[in-house]
Amino acid sequence: MYAGIARSAQEIEAALRLAAQVFGSILGQDEKIIFEIKTFLWHAAYPDGPEQIIILAPKPDEVVGLIRICPRILYRKNQKFSCGGISSVCIAPHLQGQGLSPLLMTAALNWIQSHDFDMAILFGRRAVDHYYTRFGFWGVSSYNKFLVSHHDLRRYKDDRVKLIPVPTEESNRCSVWYEGAYKDCFGRMDRSGEQWRFIVTHMRRIGHHVDFVFFQGELCGYVVHGTSTIFEMALDYAVPPLAILAMIAARNESDPLTLVIPPEHPVRWVLTHVDARLETRQCSYGGHMIRILNPQSFLSAMSERMTPAVAAMKSAPFTESWEDFTLRWDGVRMNITLDHPAIPTFDITTRLLGSQTLTVRHHPLDPPLSLNISLPDQL
Repeated sequence: MYAGIARSAQEIEAALRLAAQVFGSILGQDEKIIFEIKTFLWHAAYPDGPEQIIILAPKPDEVVGLIRICPRILYRKNQKFSCGGISSVCIAPHLQGQGLSPLLMTAALNWIQSHDFDMAILFGRRAVDHYYTRFGFWGVSSYNKFLVSHHDLRRYKDDRVKLIPVPTEESNRCSVWYEGAYKDCFGRMDRSGEQWRFIVTHMRRIGHHVDFVFFQGELCGYVVHGTSTIFEMALDYAVPPLAILAMIAARNESDPLTLVIPPEHPVRWVLTHVDARLETRQCSYGGHMIRILNPQSFLSAMSERMTPAVAAMKSAPFTESWEDFTLRWDGVRMNITLDHPAIPTFDITTRLLGSQTLTVRHHPLDPPLSLNISLPDQL
């Protein structure tokens, strides 16, 4: 059984057809429609072909399993990490349950690791809860969302605000607002011009809106939203954010309006005078999952984050054991090492990432951030 990169256009086509068959059955949709969607997903975001298709093939051109790998860059504030995204995982129905999935996952992880990615990431369906933990993946997202009273927002309606659909060819203009609004968050990803065009097209294909925001006739930002949910929002400081929320809330009488944004997003600070609550969630065995592949990259990032805090304390050199780490301060910089460098556990993964969870304690000198992957970046 061959397990590795698709070797020909015929094998990529066969992989597409397998994905359409499997996911058409899972979603209860026509296989032809899923084939069109998968073709769009596989080619529109990366037209120059940087993605890779890992296949299982008992003989050439006969594909019985596949994984799509999507290279991305993930940011924790100004720190960036290379990320091998895993998507479209499937096995031919007549071979499911015969132990082929580990062979497929191992081939994908070997490819990702051999290309020096810092981590692998995937977005698991509820049906595969607990499955990916056996490969070292852990659910570390906070799934944050703000719920804002629909009635409170009515008084912030402002006719000077207009929402106009983003023309696909102008979608890259959103980049500067996106980077500004999400610069202090954990979960921002690099987006090329092609990826922005892909996001606008794909969001509309699945029934959502990507709109430019105009205030007093001036273009001031953008918003990605459904009928009663905002998935992404980035604005100039001159725009009253509550007016945007009020406009979208008015389109649907449901209460409350949901903002799927991280707590570090600047919109949080304008919710003072409305009835709002913040929800968070932890699911270590499913959902948005990460496997650390290069612990040293994250240890260096931890050391970099802790160094200014220790320097400000004017501390003498010291060595400290803390949880599964050893911290060494030489009077100038921090150096952190991992005591057990095997595949990280859930606790070690969250500490290496510096990601906020409900149950893991972080070092006081390294405050955690909530990890949230925006809907447009979910592979």
